[in-house]
Amino acid sequence: MNIDGAGNRVNSITFGPGKVILVSGFNKLVEDIQEAIKRIKNVVTPMNARRLKIDVPCAKTENVRIATPSTVVPAMVILERKPLLTELLVILVGEELGY
Repeated sequence: MNIDGAGNRVNSITFGPGKVILVSGFNKLVEDIQEAIKRIKNVVTPMNARRLKIDVPCAKTENVRIATPSTVVPAMVILERKPLLTELLVILVGEELGY
């Protein structure tokens, strides 16, 4: 699962370049899709909104569920398998990277 505020980064994962390399820290591994969405809404989005100084409710309350329609996560992509036209490599790093 990947998220993006503008959509350009998640778009390039599914279509565009012939080869995509994703590098992720172990802190982003979760049990299932529901846990991924929960982590995005309750950890990632509030931290990123504060970092970018975006004035949305989740930046103040750490709960994106009360965010306005102009939330900072308009694009969310879930890959069940690699896209047909894209070679995909996932590299897991044994430390925390980002949030």
